[in-house]
Amino acid sequence: MIDPSFLERPMRATSVGPLSRRLHTLALALVLGGCTDRTEPALVEIPRGADHFLTGLSTHLFSSGRRSLRVDGEEAYVYTDSSTVWIFGVSATSFGPDGMVASILHADSARLDQRAGELTVWGSVVLQDQTGNRRLETDHLTYQAELDRFHTESEFVFRESGRVTEARCFESDATLADWRSCQ
Repeated sequence: MIDPSFLERPMRATSVGPLSRRLHTLALALVLGGCTDRTEPALVEIPRGADHFLTGLSTHLFSSGRRSLRVDGEEAYVYTDSSTVWIFGVSATSFGPDGMVASILHADSARLDQRAGELTVWGSVVLQDQTGNRRLETDHLTYQAELDRFHTESEFVFRESGRVTEARCFESDATLADWRSCQ
């Protein structure tokens, strides 16, 4: 039988090293993870220096006082000492000057610099206008809120009303109507 006075005694804090702390965390995650029927991982490793891990991130970039881009992510790593957020499973919606949806973007990952008003995405990047008539496919793309422009130095494929353009270096407004290839 457990002595009830054990619960009344003050607990003594002990110093646990980084390796030991990780092993304790892993053991706890394995024990608790086995108690549910969840399919997602029970333990998430936060990258070096990240202060927060978020699921279901949604944030906005503004240009001249108007919302120009809504950024959504499945997962995000936030660093409180900077304005940088690393996002995975990215979708973004750009808005025209009238506030209506101009285009939709999807990518594997992104780096959002809120101070600079810049979103850089990479990995299976697809940007499509709201009508579905214009579509950009590339591996890397940057959006600058101040200019309300998308650009890439990478190779791209641009599809517009049955016409296909393949080149390197692309720049466009948010609607993909005013675009050009740098070549």
